[in-house]
Amino acid sequence: AAFADMQLYVNTKMRTPTEIVDEVNRNAENLASASEQVSATAQALAQAASEQAAGVEETSSSLEQMTASSAQNT
Repeated sequence: AAFADMQLYVNTKMRTPTEIVDEVNRNAENLASASEQVSATAQALAQAASEQAAGVEETSSSLEQMTASSAQNT
């Protein structure tokens, strides 16, 4: 009886090579999807950083102009 129980357990728990390959394929697809999301997020962050840098540069230029104008008026 113990052997039969063990045999039943092994037979029900063992996965076929096809099932293993299917799971590997699903995991690969999930990884590819996650990689695409990370890439899109990185691109969005790079764009936002570029826009922020442009804004800082514009603000700096405006401050320089105000400083120069203020110096001329004194």
